[in-house]
Amino acid sequence: MTVKALLTDMFGVIAQIQPESARTRLVRIAGAEPDAFWAAYWAHRPDYDQGISTPLDYWSRVACDLRMDFGTEQLMELHAADIDSWSLRHQDMIDALPRVRAAGYRLALLSNIPTSLAEHVYAVDEFMDEFEVVAMSCHIDAVKPSPAAYQWCIDRLDLPMRSCSSTTANAMWTPPQRLGFRHGSIVEWTISSPPCRSKRAGYERH
Repeated sequence: MTVKALLTDMFGVIAQIQPESARTRLVRIAGAEPDAFWAAYWAHRPDYDQGISTPLDYWSRVACDLRMDFGTEQLMELHAADIDSWSLRHQDMIDALPRVRAAGYRLALLSNIPTSLAEHVYAVDEFMDEFEVVAMSCHIDAVKPSPAAYQWCIDRLDLPMRSCSSTTANAMWTPPQRLGFRHGSIVEWTISSPPCRSKRAGYERH
């Protein structure tokens, strides 16, 4: 079946993962041992990404795991530093997005992301307009690799899963094999044979 749409991740594909300098800054602000900090950081991320936890809830749970007590100013600094840590972008990937669309492919974005970071992305990233479907985990009540997250996108693209290609930088977030997604990259779809063109559907923002 011809690939008609590319479902891409945000972080690790279009945006860079946290650089070492940003990771060091977070650990320094927390005043914690690095391994313990990152274990607590990721342990509570699913609920945060799904929109279940507020920033205060999230960082308070991190502090509890570390057996620490973050003060109000420290919590605010950690929250700001966390958002900043995800702020770098891969410009070559951003530049490729309009070429993918010009080749006749539809674009969808699926990202595990907390509410405050999603708001930041919408505020500063103009390239978001390149996507026909945008699925932020905090807005759709599902996080990868849950099949529900991928199904949410497929339902709005109104395409069979085998006609969609998925790209992610983290193997943990690869769609379950039984869903039938193909795997590809943004660059790959700028040079591959385009599908039959059809009228582009309206934006589906959540």
